[in-house]
Amino acid sequence: MDSPDHPIRKPASVYIVHVSMMGGKTLEVQADPQELVAHLRRRIAKVVDKPLTQLVLTLDTCVLHGRQLVGAVAGNSECIHISAFLSETCGPVEEWMDEKHPEGLTEYMPELYGKLKTRECEAKACISSAYMAQQEDINSRMRAILVDWLVEVHMKYRMGTLSLGLCVQLMDRYLQAKQVHRKRLQLVGIVALFIASKFEDLHHSSRISLDDLKYISADQFSKEVLARMEVDMLTTLGFDLCSSTVGHFMNLYKQANRCDDDHGFAVQYLIELAFLDMELASQPPSLIAAAATLLSNQLLQRDLFWPEGMASYTGYSEDALQAVSQKMRELLAGAATSQLNAVYRKFNHPSWGDVAVKLTM
Repeated sequence: MDSPDHPIRKPASVYIVHVSMMGGKTLEVQADPQELVAHLRRRIAKVVDKPLTQLVLTLDTCVLHGRQLVGAVAGNSECIHISAFLSETCGPVEEWMDEKHPEGLTEYMPELYGKLKTRECEAKACISSAYMAQQEDINSRMRAILVDWLVEVHMKYRMGTLSLGLCVQLMDRYLQAKQVHRKRLQLVGIVALFIASKFEDLHHSSRISLDDLKYISADQFSKEVLARMEVDMLTTLGFDLCSSTVGHFMNLYKQANRCDDDHGFAVQYLIELAFLDMELASQPPSLIAAAATLLSNQLLQRDLFWPEGMASYTGYSEDALQAVSQKMRELLAGAATSQLNAVYRKFNHPSWGDVAVKLTM
């Protein structure tokens, strides 16, 4: 038992935060233990009248990221002494604060991002790289051919970025759970795209219909067969479509990384090449997006490949991303000469900044 002379210290109900600004100015604010660092940053930025998009908070030598709770940072101390400075290179990365977000959404983005990170680890959302070994009539090569074709269909119908990532994820989750004959593999793919389009493509003009599915599959499947597969897929997946996809993390990381349009296209190009690879299908979506962002920084010769702010925000060090980043390098090196070149052709176009040519290795 603890002696009366050494009682267990209870966490403070309110913390006193001492902030030392570059230039010598100091200030003192109060913070609730359950307050997110992202919200604390916002309040400090208002008090000191500094741009939120440049303000970085540090404790000792560590950059504080927005999803941390003030109580977790403080530990048993009732006072926290942090430093604040403005940076052009490493932060901040709480891009939910971006003024471009719809009004009212910024307040909840830290929690939403935390939820995305949590949901990608749930068992029902995880893909095993070995699931294809359990399939009796299809293999990884057939899957890659299907994904390559789905990229073409997705591009032809000008569907949204998020729907492609969700399509591949739904397809893998279904194939992991059900035996599928090779003659029905295309059916699985187009129905996954159909469901993803209805879920992610809010604009009616970019949604595909059952008639479209019949056309792109050369009338191999009737509307009744397509509808039955939709019901079967949704039932198999428990109607759970609100999973974290690589597209969600890609959009966040592109903002955090300060990507311009062409740099953003490069990140997306690397991610879509990764869709073809069975091994990478088993990696968490956030890791795929982070590795693509890191590799794009290297290929485009950023002064700093992986700033501390990006490592803090994503939760991945540069070393932790190297294996996946190297696999992406290999896919990139073979993209131009691969028989499965839909992704290369897509990004070898002015609409996508011709990044496939610019990144040719």
